[in-house]
Amino acid sequence: MVEENYQCSSCGANWTGDEYSDDCMECGGGAMKRDCILCGGRCGSVFKRAVIDSWDTGEAHWIGNCNLSPAEK
Repeated sequence: MVEENYQCSSCGANWTGDEYSDDCMECGGGAMKRDCILCGGRCGSVFKRAVIDSWDTGEAHWIGNCNLSPAEK
């Protein structure tokens, strides 16, 4: 089985190698996964990169759900 090698089309960061650029819109603060983008990681949830969507739009897209209750958000 061959592992895909994903990288940012804007800055060239190797997402598969856990690289990203802090100032790149397409990287968006993470490589292939990052702490919850809604609460800054307080809930313990991990969001996964939507690679094709990120490439298509030139900005980061993430898939995941925040585990905090509505009252905590």
